[in-house]
Amino acid sequence: MTAVVIYCDASVAKHVAPPLVGWGAVIVRNDVVIEASGCLPWTHGAHTPLAEIMAARLALEFALDRIVHSGDAVFIASDCDAVERYVLRRPKYPIQSYVNESARIERLARRRCLDLTVAHVKGHNGNNADVDPHTRFNSRADKLARIACGVRQS
Repeated sequence: MTAVVIYCDASVAKHVAPPLVGWGAVIVRNDVVIEASGCLPWTHGAHTPLAEIMAARLALEFALDRIVHSGDAVFIASDCDAVERYVLRRPKYPIQSYVNESARIERLARRRCLDLTVAHVKGHNGNNADVDPHTRFNSRADKLARIACGVRQS
């Protein structure tokens, strides 16, 4: 069983009509690193955690088509704690749209017999990005998401 790490992030562009959500992912398997990103219309208002959970799903779907195989151990790393809170478990007072999107990730994992782990990683820590690979890859996923939907770096 090979471990695959998926670093994912989302960015919501509310300044355009209709609003857009960009997602970015850095997928690492051994020495292979693949980047992916995309942009979709956003109809969910200010629910940025939902965009983060959606980014995790889209990144996993992308990886399943290219680098993840049945039975693999997959580690999804996100700088949004809602991804960790909702995927593979449920908070005491859940938000239904978050539960629905998380369930899609769980179905993908079951269908492919993946050993799925989800964790919150520290993100957007530019000074330590060269030292910590989690931060470096998460920062890159964030940049890909921003570029995908046209959000300028602040």
